[in-house]
Amino acid sequence: MAPFPKTDRPSWDDRGGNGSEPPMMDDMPRTFDPQTLDPDARELMPLFVSTRRADLTELQAALDAGALDIAARIGHRIRGTAQSYGLTELGELALELEQGADRRDGAEVERCAAGITQWVQWLEEVVAVQTS
Repeated sequence: MAPFPKTDRPSWDDRGGNGSEPPMMDDMPRTFDPQTLDPDARELMPLFVSTRRADLTELQAALDAGALDIAARIGHRIRGTAQSYGLTELGELALELEQGADRRDGAEVERCAAGITQWVQWLEEVVAVQTS
C-alpha cells in the first residue's frame, strides 16, 4: 500500500488561531502526519473516514432533532477514535462538541460540528490520494 501524502502545514496554534471560530479548510491544523501511522492503522484509515462520515450524518440528525445528548455521545466517540489515530486537534474539537452538548450550548455544538466536518473532508482527500 502506498504511503499517505506528507503534510507540511503548520498547526492552527502556530498560525495564530484564537479558537473562537472553527478553522476553515485552508487553515486546518495539520500537525497529523499520516506517515507516522503504523501500517495496520494506515490500512484502516479509509474505514476511519467512512465511519466519521456516518457519525456526521448521525450528528446532523441529532442536531435537527435537538437531541444534544446524542450529539454528546457522538462527540465522545469521535474524540476517542481520533486520538487513537493521532488526530489530536480533531479529538480536541470533538471534546469541545461533547462538552458544548453537555452544557446545552447549541451554538458551540454547531461550531464544532462545522470544524469536524472540515476535518473529515480533509481526511477524505488524504485517503483519496493514498489509495489512488
